[in-house]
Amino acid sequence: QTQVDYGTGVGKKLGRGLGNMAFGWMEIPKGIQDVGDQRNFIAGITWGPIQGLGKALVRTAAGVYETVTFPIPVPANFKPLVKPEFMLEDQR
Repeated sequence: QTQVDYGTGVGKKLGRGLGNMAFGWMEIPKGIQDVGDQRNFIAGITWGPIQGLGKALVRTAAGVYETVTFPIPVPANFKPLVKPEFMLEDQR
């Protein structure tokens, strides 16, 4: 991968961190939909919120970390900690 210049990397990491803190909770309804699509309605409404909550906690914590450490190029080249990089990106 090509090297990201410092200014671009800092801006993107800060934006990603703020976005993931603000929208991390959206992993919960997304978990319901994803599990429902993969399995069935009952699994979606029972296991989906649990899976979504776990992902929401990880995404929100990553957002806090990236917001606090945005001036530091860690991980290397300002790579995102979670995939997809932004909550509203479709990973399919």
